[in-house]
Amino acid sequence: MPLLGNPHQRAHFVDLLERGIAQVYFNELEIADSGILEQLYNMKTSEKAVEHDVVVAGLNVALPMSEGSDPQFDNMQEAWKVDYTALASGIATEFTHESIEDNLYLTLGKEMAQELARTMSYTRTIGGMDLFNDSTKVIYTYAAVTHTLLDTAHPLVSGGTWGNKRTQKVLLSQEALEDAIQAWSNQLVDLRGRKYVVQPALLVHGPQDRFLVQRLLNTPTAQGRPQSADNDINPLAKLNITPFCNPHQTDDGRWFLFAPKRNLRLKYWDREKPMMKRVDSTTNWNVKMMSYMRNSHGASSPEGIWGSW
Repeated sequence: MPLLGNPHQRAHFVDLLERGIAQVYFNELEIADSGILEQLYNMKTSEKAVEHDVVVAGLNVALPMSEGSDPQFDNMQEAWKVDYTALASGIATEFTHESIEDNLYLTLGKEMAQELARTMSYTRTIGGMDLFNDSTKVIYTYAAVTHTLLDTAHPLVSGGTWGNKRTQKVLLSQEALEDAIQAWSNQLVDLRGRKYVVQPALLVHGPQDRFLVQRLLNTPTAQGRPQSADNDINPLAKLNITPFCNPHQTDDGRWFLFAPKRNLRLKYWDREKPMMKRVDSTTNWNVKMMSYMRNSHGASSPEGIWGSW
């Protein structure tokens, strides 16, 4: 490479500065990542533009059989398919050639790299929250009928329906949470109508219910029911339900019960994780810093989730 003239410019240290600012970007990504997505979604890596998830209805219950007779035959079958299409998101900023010559890239570049990382992390997180904030978002289609995450009429392949929400909105309270746990045991089933035996593990709520949830779940049984003058024990204290305050959840009083994450069909696909690249202008010597990602998310099935509305 031939010697470059004065003054010092970014071109003298292209690789050194680029690696340094890129490292600032990725370090900030780790700091800015709230971890919310990882607590609610099963995180996946994608290598395709569209990922397909097929939901299969299992076998029915076994039936009694007499000695020497054949068992009842049954078959699994595909119920529906959910497509996860990777969507791109990006943001960019630009430095003039003069600002680079004046060495502002060294200071502003690092600050901008941090801000790009924070923006991408925030965008990625709030994008994943639409599933819980938008009650009209369709997650699957069965027999030409669309269904949302929370529905009073999820289909059974053998006919009939089941629901995973109340017919009327209900704010969080001791009685509402007890009713929800009872409904969980009575109403939640799989596609063949078998009761969902996995117990709720997570109570997901918005910031306005933060302290109420702590009182409901963490008041010791010996101290009695929270927000009550009677001497009944607090039956919620020993159910091992973990509170999870979601700061990006619409703060209108809605709340959810989740099964353990491994039992859920909530999926977040990273086709391309957040990245930053430099693009040099071909006309005015300006430098652009661009951040980019591609991902998709959703629920293949509503099993293991109960919501207040």
